[in-house]
Amino acid sequence: MNVSRTHTDFNRDGPHPIVLLAADLPVRAARRAAGLTLVAKGRVLARRKRSRHAPRARLLKPRFARGRPPIIRYRASDADRGDRLTVTIEYAADGRRFSVVYRGPASRRGTPVAPGTLRAGSRGRLRLTVDDGWNRTRVSSRRVRVPRAAPTTALVWPIAGQRISARASLYLHGLATDDTGADVRSLRWYVGRRLIARGHVASATNLPRGRQIVRLVARDRHGRTSTSRAPIVVTR
Repeated sequence: MNVSRTHTDFNRDGPHPIVLLAADLPVRAARRAAGLTLVAKGRVLARRKRSRHAPRARLLKPRFARGRPPIIRYRASDADRGDRLTVTIEYAADGRRFSVVYRGPASRRGTPVAPGTLRAGSRGRLRLTVDDGWNRTRVSSRRVRVPRAAPTTALVWPIAGQRISARASLYLHGLATDDTGADVRSLRWYVGRRLIARGHVASATNLPRGRQIVRLVARDRHGRTSTSRAPIVVTR
């Protein structure tokens, strides 16, 4: 049996109520390692033994809902019911060239991904890798149909609840991308039914007094639209 050791020295000037230790082993060594032991001043802080069983993984049908981010659904479980699981989700629009869209803790409810991350089409495939810290399980889906989606909008300015004088100029800043991640060029700004500006960055004057709703409407090249809103107060 081979034993590998590593150590770290802590500053002795003060107490350390919270300590996080991480051990990085070479890939080949990690595959052969039987366990890890953390020791401080001769005292064993933690032990972890290698599991003999790989985690279980299964991809489910992803969920697509209008106006909401796609949710990648899956089932991931540890065979020994004790290890924390990390998942890596990859997507290939052409079914061959995969790229990572998420890496992080596993979730029973599935993992939402940013709109535009999954390019629309009918030849896409998903790939799920589940890691328990020792072993990995990888599964791939059949072809996944990713529907076209409305643009994603973000209203940077004004912020909700902003107060502005009717004699001042209202600064407008918005972002919008389509379902391929490309910028949407057609952006229109409204207060009520009145068009006050166009574009990603603009300004507006002579706003009606009182409580108003600023709307940012984005339209992509296929005619799909989405809207972001922010309430403001226009004073004298």
